[in-house]
Amino acid sequence: MGCAGSRDKVEESSKRVRKPKPWKHQEPLTRAQLTQMRDEFWDTAPHYGGRKGIHLSM
Repeated sequence: MGCAGSRDKVEESSKRVRKPKPWKHQEPLTRAQLTQMRDEFWDTAPHYGGRKGIHLSM
């Protein structure tokens, strides 16, 4: 037998985690445009506290 508060913890931990919706751009992008946007993101990341260096190649 558990304490009265333990039931709340079980219910809270059993909530489903939703998968985020895929990112979509308003207009279709070419591979070159996507690469340019990715490069711009990584070039500006250090200015906003991110680290440059994790690049995924296509």
